Amino acid sequence: MAPLTPNWIQPSHSQILVVKSNPNAFTSLSKSLVNLPAGAVFAKLTFPPLAYAEKAYSTVQISRDLHVELNSDLLYTNHSCDPNLVFDMQKMEVRVVDNKELRIGDETTFFYPSTEWEMAQPFDCTCGSKSCKGTISGAKDMGWERIGRSLWVNEFIEELLDELEAERSKEANGYANELLDQVVSHFEVARTLSHLSLTCKSLHSYVKNNGYNSFTFHRFASFKTPLCGRDATHALTTLSRAWDRKGFVASPIYPDEHAAQLPRKNERSPARGRLREQTIGYQPVIDCYEEHTGTSWTSKREILVWGAGAQLNVRLTNMGEEVKNSWQNVGNTQQDGHCDQYHHRNKWIVYKDQTYHDGRDDITSVSLLRSFQKPADDNEYAIVGRASGDLSCISISTNRAESKILGRFRTGQLGVRSAHISTATEPLLAASLADGTVVVYPVYPHSHDAMPNSRTAVIANSTRGRTWSTSFLSPSRLAVGLGPSKSPLHIYDLSSAGISSQPLRKFSVSQKAASSLTVASVYAIVPVESRATGDVFLSGWYDGSIKTHDLRSPTPHTAIYTDPIDTYSAIYSLLPIGRDRFLAGSARHSILKVFDFRMPGSRAYFASDIDTCVRETTCNQSGSDSTNDACYCPHHTKDEMVLPGYNVFLDPHNQRRKAESPLYTLASAAAYSPRIYAGLEGRVLQLDVVEIMDKYPDGTFGGKEWLKKGGAKETLRERYDPWHRALRLAAVEKSGVGGLRMGVQREIGDKGELVPGWDERWSFEGKRGWGGGPK
Repeated sequence: MAPLTPNWIQPSHSQILVVKSNPNAFTSLSKSLVNLPAGAVFAKLTFPPLAYAEKAYSTVQISRDLHVELNSDLLYTNHSCDPNLVFDMQKMEVRVVDNKELRIGDETTFFYPSTEWEMAQPFDCTCGSKSCKGTISGAKDMGWERIGRSLWVNEFIEELLDELEAERSKEANGYANELLDQVVSHFEVARTLSHLSLTCKSLHSYVKNNGYNSFTFHRFASFKTPLCGRDATHALTTLSRAWDRKGFVASPIYPDEHAAQLPRKNERSPARGRLREQTIGYQPVIDCYEEHTGTSWTSKREILVWGAGAQLNVRLTNMGEEVKNSWQNVGNTQQDGHCDQYHHRNKWIVYKDQTYHDGRDDITSVSLLRSFQKPADDNEYAIVGRASGDLSCISISTNRAESKILGRFRTGQLGVRSAHISTATEPLLAASLADGTVVVYPVYPHSHDAMPNSRTAVIANSTRGRTWSTSFLSPSRLAVGLGPSKSPLHIYDLSSAGISSQPLRKFSVSQKAASSLTVASVYAIVPVESRATGDVFLSGWYDGSIKTHDLRSPTPHTAIYTDPIDTYSAIYSLLPIGRDRFLAGSARHSILKVFDFRMPGSRAYFASDIDTCVRETTCNQSGSDSTNDACYCPHHTKDEMVLPGYNVFLDPHNQRRKAESPLYTLASAAAYSPRIYAGLEGRVLQLDVVEIMDKYPDGTFGGKEWLKKGGAKETLRERYDPWHRALRLAAVEKSGVGGLRMGVQREIGDKGELVPGWDERWSFEGKRGWGGGPK
């Protein structure tokens, strides 16, 4: 580094580094004073001392067009093509690289093009590493071909490099890729891409680099998946097929004996099912999300939390090849204690302060701050509402097993009936309280005593009824479900001043409702796509109907979905799966209802497009042959608009005690996640959406190693149910010929007659009153 006169007080970071000055140009350096493991935070970057500045050799780029002066001894961190630090300008932190430790005495270095798109002073590198890049200039000049994909770069640099590569690719191919993308948009199945790649080298290169991403973009447009090429396409098509064929492996989940107890002074066994102080099981509330931790499809971490009475259960799941490899290198005890059957590493935490009591302090809402909303640390932040009126933000460190209540939101000691956070980077919290008001708070995780910035009375004191749900349709629009009421669904605008005093729009009970109700309640409200405009959303009603609303339309609803099998059970929970389908939780019989959003003629993916028509020798184009089973040929099914939904009964058929329960809540970490979480009375079920006999399963479920052993019954159980927890569910489907088809799952590994449109586990042998054909 060239000699300069520091304009800051030295040393600025005396606890972590020491500067070795040299009068010769570009020879000063800094050395570490600490030992840190791979991935650990070395220093935080804050304003001040950071200051915005014009681009110069001493500045660091923090976004596409902004630069800062560090104004600290971090300026003496030199370049290396094999660095030990990264400057993460999105998280505003300097941390140790992921593949090696930082030791005392090591010179601190980082890869300059990881932050710099264009450099004021390019130079010849003398780092001496085996991977030395030679002349170092900005990322724009070096490109991916010289930088390589193995070196970490900031997200904005990665985006700029991808854009540059795409632009160069288009120029080189004479915009051929754009034309091919248009062709791929008409492909109905991914198999066509595979055939296309075998025709010539140039098309093979296109399919590998762009084709699968293009197919995923067009056929699964609402899923917003990472662009992981063939792996993403394979995972999504496999998942769609499993949904259509009702492929589920369901099992109860609960904290294991290794769960950390928080706060530390509490040492107890994790609660399972009915809690000691209660006469009935708790009503779970669930939230979860996932984020990708690498470039492969399976490299993810998932955070799941749910309220179990007054207790908060937290599970961190790490997935991917790295986790799987570490699983293979540890003993059997560690494998069984910390990994699931798919070789994912689980870490459990149970949080329950001794001042909380089951019943009085039951958790009624829980919301996790997403990665883009929380501070740049390794903690998880949960906003927890309770029946006693406590509404607080809790920080939980899954690495150190520590917890802290960061702040509370003032509720006037009124019970919290529901709460929801917006999807904005600086989110708002909306909570409905026991007096019928809805209050809105700004979410500052480190605020100790947050006051609401606005409130509105949704239900007058003289009116019978209550608020059931609050849901952000978008960062500036809030939906409230209430009842019994003639207008049980209200939409409010949000601004910097808070929530509007009067609703933007009210939705009333339909006068043509089949149940002839004059008043009703709305229990569940969800936007069809999160982080979208919020114009289109679903609502679940007391009379069992599910309505699709579009705020751009003057009509009260654009579609009504009803279940002809369980017609009038109230809808307690809803979960959209992109724009392909949605799930609904019934108030009776533990029923999970699956409805199809896809419309014939749309570009949505249909797994049935790859199936052979089971009636191809007897059916005609109208599909009117009612003497045969339902047709699954796309030419008949889609033309007839026969996309039957189905019901799954979450009452297990392999347990003596059948505890019917409402399905209180549904959650999934992402629209493309193959895991669904269902909250029933006193328990939470995990539904893995997978066909166990699939020869090429989604990598999330461990790949295809079991095929090497022939797919034997014992091997299937080892893969999917090593601890014998899997439930045998029942399901009923309204078939395309006007009848009902009902079945019960077999034990994992048991084989029987295969029925078109159903996974191999389903049995139709008439046991337990379930029929084998149309009724």
